[in-house]
Amino acid sequence: MLEFLKKRREQLREEIREEVREELREELRLQELPPEEEPLPEKPAAGEDLTAELYSGMLVEVLTLDNHLIFVGTLEVLDRGILQIRDETGQDVPQVEYNLKVKLRAFRQSEWITALFGFVCGSSPEFWRVDRLEVVQTQEKRDFFRQNIRIEAQVRAMQDSRTRPCRVLDVSAGGVLIRCQEEFREGQLVRLSGVRLLEEEEIFNFTCRVQRIIPDGSYTNYGCQFEQMTTKDEDRLMRVILVLQRKALQARRGGDLA
Repeated sequence: MLEFLKKRREQLREEIREEVREELREELRLQELPPEEEPLPEKPAAGEDLTAELYSGMLVEVLTLDNHLIFVGTLEVLDRGILQIRDETGQDVPQVEYNLKVKLRAFRQSEWITALFGFVCGSSPEFWRVDRLEVVQTQEKRDFFRQNIRIEAQVRAMQDSRTRPCRVLDVSAGGVLIRCQEEFREGQLVRLSGVRLLEEEEIFNFTCRVQRIIPDGSYTNYGCQFEQMTTKDEDRLMRVILVLQRKALQARRGGDLA
């Protein structure tokens, strides 16, 4: 029995390693795509309080400067322009170096986002503290929770009844990146169907507008923006993305422990 458990444990470790290797290969491939321009920080006006539009209890993403998610947290606004962030799930936050520069995306309702640069000025196992804030962009619309995934779906042009297989490579509150062999034009409306992001959730069907076209060998990657989405579907999508991010973080932590 002990030998069986050892073999099973080693098998699980190898499966986790293979998943991590696949994610790294996918990430390296995506890094070869033309990068979207990152807005430059805005210089705050003299005496401007960058925390004025923030409030304790807001959900925030904590990201690296190249937009890799570190953790999702809840915000507490302290004095002197300092933000304190705890893991949204109640778990310990990752260890961090003092003075690390990070990006924060703070969620407020389904149509509004404040994105900030800041520096870690203190930490414990329960929280990070961030100060020296700079505005990245205000009034950024919807595109603030993004998660890399690899799921199969169906896509078609809006005027076409024929569907074709595609793969969804990432999803955000504002759109998706898909990969397929079908040819679409920039600005064209497409219908993406059968998108099951979580087994326990109903499938999503999206109307999208093609914004970017990136050739990839015999396939093509399409960056698409959601169109005609109801507020109810937006809220459901953001909730599902948060669950996906939480599971990705838990898997990463489990892999580190292994």
